[in-house]
Amino acid sequence: MRDIEDEIAAGYRRLDALPGYDFTVLRAWLVEIRELWDTYSIEFAAMEQAMAADTAVADEWLGMLRRVSGSMQRLYSTCASEQEREERQTHLVTFMMSLDRNFYFLYVRGHQDRHELVLDALARQLLTLFEPR
Repeated sequence: MRDIEDEIAAGYRRLDALPGYDFTVLRAWLVEIRELWDTYSIEFAAMEQAMAADTAVADEWLGMLRRVSGSMQRLYSTCASEQEREERQTHLVTFMMSLDRNFYFLYVRGHQDRHELVLDALARQLLTLFEPR
């Protein structure tokens, strides 16, 4: 997990740096992140097994999500308060957890029926994070 954290963080930095946020752009970003899952499918499978067996690994995974989500500068730049920032970060972390679980079943376990519809649904979920408030 620690070996690929930088690449995961880089993917989210690219998300944070996108010139704009609409369904098409976010859907394309998800396809890009899918490539990361294809590249590291063995590592993601091992992480899933380790998290199920070891609380410390699950805690480290959640810590990684919080570190990565906390590094998103543009996402939080329009927050009017610390509470709004915390809410937005929590929204992102829950999205990241959903993405992780969905991609695990789609691209590690190979349950790819309706995977295009899943990517569409994830893009719509992600879009709500970037909608003007």
